[in-house]
Amino acid sequence: MQVGILGAGNIGGNLAKKLRAAGHQIMVGVRDPHSLKAQAAQASGDVTGTFAEAAQFGDVVVVALPLHAARELLPTLNLTSTIVLDTTNAFGDLPDGFASASAAIQAWSGSSRVAKVFNATPWEALADPIYQGKRVETFICGDDAEAKALAMQFARDVGFTPIDLGGLANAPLSENFARLWGTLAMQRGYGRDFAFTIVERK
Repeated sequence: MQVGILGAGNIGGNLAKKLRAAGHQIMVGVRDPHSLKAQAAQASGDVTGTFAEAAQFGDVVVVALPLHAARELLPTLNLTSTIVLDTTNAFGDLPDGFASASAAIQAWSGSSRVAKVFNATPWEALADPIYQGKRVETFICGDDAEAKALAMQFARDVGFTPIDLGGLANAPLSENFARLWGTLAMQRGYGRDFAFTIVERK
């Protein structure tokens, strides 16, 4: 599948590497295709282009940008009929009128085919999702069945166990997990290299 990834940071870069290894065709969209970040992505084997080129290239588009950058960019792209996978979080206040970052992404992109995925997992888990011998989980929600199924498949491709949270109205649950992770990592001394997992009593 052709995947356009908007953003070449830690999330976008690691997703590009893992999805490419799983057999997908990847184009990473960046603001400046001649920037050092773009050159680093190219050195890793990624094809880079402008944001618009990556959006046009992808059968599915992954938003791996800070929320403020997504707000500026997404309305300029033609994503109305495109599956959009949202990895964003609002670590400050949510944009006015929106219950979640995903609701904002849906409105700004104009697409009704939005699924939330990979937002509550640090980039270290994207690079290696095995912790103490266990494949960790990533949460997924969305209203479009095809978008959600694709998010579930991408989660497996990257190496996670996908957990279906239901509709996009449940995106705040996953986004609050990201806030909890950030608090533990940055304020409570856990550092970055940990992830949440589910342990069931059999």
